Amino acid sequence: MKQVFDVAHDVHERLAAASIPHVIIGGLAVLAWGEVRVTNDVDISVLCPFGLEESRIDQLLALFPNHEIGAKEIATQYRILPVKADNGIGIDIGIAGFQYEEDALARAQSVQLRTGQFLPVVGPEDLVVMKTFAGRPKDLMDVRTILIRQRKTLDWSIIEGVLPGLLELKEEPDRWHWLLAERDQIEAEFG
Repeated sequence: MKQVFDVAHDVHERLAAASIPHVIIGGLAVLAWGEVRVTNDVDISVLCPFGLEESRIDQLLALFPNHEIGAKEIATQYRILPVKADNGIGIDIGIAGFQYEEDALARAQSVQLRTGQFLPVVGPEDLVVMKTFAGRPKDLMDVRTILIRQRKTLDWSIIEGVLPGLLELKEEPDRWHWLLAERDQIEAEFG
């Protein structure tokens, strides 16, 4: 895990030096708001208004030259740029452009994930939104740990304001009901 923290700090330093708005998401964010778990990569989201993707991707490729052939095409098509740190650890850079993503970056919090290292981490409410939307079994387990650990402090107005609409667009509105049931069950179990 030490290497993953080192990579996250390096990525943050490079993006900050280039004045690229960014936030840690994924497994490292779960460490901040949920349960301690192992992660072997760094997931980060960078802000890029629609229409400016090509120049932002070129800028990112210059900052992170260790990548596979075709990384630019992947980023252009899927808005995820897969690169690697010098030590081989994977870095997935999400290209954020929607208003919700911009708002989530604005709500990021400076979190000390390791002694002496503060990183911008997506807030717990936005992490619940992102993980519930992704919906993989691992993501839903992460959501449960966040709900348990942050149950007294979560601002549900943020989650309620965005997640139902996103799940409707994804045609998975039942996941909203799952989340509310999890919240109720956790409240009954833990108070």
